[in-house]
Amino acid sequence: MKKSFIDRILSTSFVIFATLSPLVLNMGAAQAQDSDRTDSLRAELSSFNQVPSVLAHGHGNFEAEINEDGTISFSLTYARMSSQVVQAHIHFGASMTNGGVAVFLCGGTKPACPASGTVTGTITATDVSVLPATNGDSVIPQGIEPGDLAGLIKAIRHGDTYVNVHTAMFPTGEIRGQVQTR
Repeated sequence: MKKSFIDRILSTSFVIFATLSPLVLNMGAAQAQDSDRTDSLRAELSSFNQVPSVLAHGHGNFEAEINEDGTISFSLTYARMSSQVVQAHIHFGASMTNGGVAVFLCGGTKPACPASGTVTGTITATDVSVLPATNGDSVIPQGIEPGDLAGLIKAIRHGDTYVNVHTAMFPTGEIRGQVQTR
């Protein structure tokens, strides 16, 4: 028996729907899991990671966890800095580029940085301040707005953030490390 034109369209549509439905549902589930997952983060800080590089003896380590509630718990340890540590923060910038400040870890809007040692804390949406990147006299918007912790986490997971520790001797940064998931 020959199928009518309408019957052929309906049966073809059903086959396409039955084939694609599981794929679409899995994509939605993967996106939901991505926003709720935890990640362990780390960065090794060295003067040779600065852009441009500097010659200094300071070194450091950053470890963090993206928590299920969307906050970030962190520990920043550094030692052998050339002079007083003025501030430390997370920047939004790819490896070998300079980007704007996204979150202060110490100094700035946070308590003063110790001369050496460990700084710990939890980053929430209210901590995301986002000072824009600059190039000479030009201000470069980067798309993360103040309070946009989800946007910062997306940049972190993409590998486009770094931790930078600034000192009196090296005000643009003495040690730096790209944040990576582990």
